[in-house]
Amino acid sequence: MTTRSLAPKAAAAFGILLLAGAAQAQNYFVPGSYVSETGLGNDWDPPTAPQMVETAPESNIFDLDFTLTGVTEGQGFAFKILNTPDNTAPAWGQPEITPQDVPFDADADFDMTIRLDRNTYTDGYFPTTNRVAILDDYTTWTAIGNFQTQLGSASDFNNSFLGTAMTETTPGVYALTTAIPTAGSYAWRAVKTGTFNGVGTDGRSGNAANMTFNTFEDNQEVTFEMNTNIGAIRFLTEAVLAGDTNNNGLVEFDDFTPIRDNFLTSTSLRANGDLTGNGFVDIADFREWKNAFSGPPEMIQMALAQLQSVPEPSSLALIGLATAFLGGSRRRAG
Repeated sequence: MTTRSLAPKAAAAFGILLLAGAAQAQNYFVPGSYVSETGLGNDWDPPTAPQMVETAPESNIFDLDFTLTGVTEGQGFAFKILNTPDNTAPAWGQPEITPQDVPFDADADFDMTIRLDRNTYTDGYFPTTNRVAILDDYTTWTAIGNFQTQLGSASDFNNSFLGTAMTETTPGVYALTTAIPTAGSYAWRAVKTGTFNGVGTDGRSGNAANMTFNTFEDNQEVTFEMNTNIGAIRFLTEAVLAGDTNNNGLVEFDDFTPIRDNFLTSTSLRANGDLTGNGFVDIADFREWKNAFSGPPEMIQMALAQLQSVPEPSSLALIGLATAFLGGSRRRAG
């Protein structure tokens, strides 16, 4: 197997470790439907379940290595991880690191590794903690979501659509770069092609949680990424300029127009004025545009007057407008 050579150094290669988990019992047992095929115990029987081993002292990363016998490549199994207190036998009812069953397939050589990473990260991948990875099992991944029909799929969340098949870019990392035809709010996750077993923001399961994202212009290029080495996904897109509602790379008076037209209304679209991404067009969006706008102060005064003319603004909004204006404009050369 090639992927296992990345462990236990995967954390250094794929993200910045921020915080080790709080001091707690470090006893992790892995009951599941695979155990009898390893000779280590009985299926779904916590007292005979194998225990994970920490890869290095205080690393907060735990591995379980095992070999499956008498099975076929691609045969499916599942497991859970129990957090068992010290001096206690593993049993159902103990805290579960994986509330849902975690599915996996036997790989070609039947040597498997389950990894649990209890650290917390801000590397852009989700989940941010309690990452569960199964090294070397699934090798075909598809990005599914409510954007697939725009790319030619017969339905959204289509786990067999070739148009959103992911490609291995580096060992264990699969990605899809595409353009979403229509700007809007979307959701996605990565699944084993042809199934709904996959990874979402809550980790790996047969029904993982979707990751939500926004695109701010038609045909915006996005990248979906699934990292099997750490059991996590992320979404990437081009950088967005502060204050730029139309995403043309400039902050102009035209970028103020959707803020004015949708002021004090709900929207999740940057193109409609929601620059801060809080689902509402308010004084914070105006402030972001104002601070990024390099035009003359008279144009900012004009924008302020137009916002004050919005029908029936609340007194709080007017106070916020005055505060935003008195806060001064961003000074920038050229």
